[in-house]
Amino acid sequence: MTSQILACFLLISTFLSCGPEKLIVREHSDGNLQEQKVDEVYDDEEFGRHYQYQLDWKKAPKAGSKASPKFVLTFSSLHDHKVDVQSFDIRIYMKVHQHGGIDKKRKIQRLDASRPSFEVSNFYFTMSGPWEILVQVHLDKKLYHLEIPISVS
Repeated sequence: MTSQILACFLLISTFLSCGPEKLIVREHSDGNLQEQKVDEVYDDEEFGRHYQYQLDWKKAPKAGSKASPKFVLTFSSLHDHKVDVQSFDIRIYMKVHQHGGIDKKRKIQRLDASRPSFEVSNFYFTMSGPWEILVQVHLDKKLYHLEIPISVS
């Protein structure tokens, strides 16, 4: 249990890190975590100069529900070039109470190899209120960290 709490803290800390040295944490299929140092992580503002995203809920989030919400997140370029996604991951986080949801076994599936579109499911919100979907996406050889605000009822 202690190692799970530490792993959760490391992942959230990584997403919220604002120091000069940035780390990203990757979770392998065997459950082991590996930290990788990157030179720079770009934020929402920098992302918005080059790209846009569209989030479409396939099943709306509901606090405490046993049925997982589901959404599709699609990335596109503002400059009409093909978007190359090297990696993509999400976490859910409630900043006001400083805790995450249940997302360890989240499922991320690329819908089409020719489009940067991903279906995300198998995550759960523990309470209603303001949440953020924390997105870490490696696009065109740059790592971006996005915070998408949502409201859960």
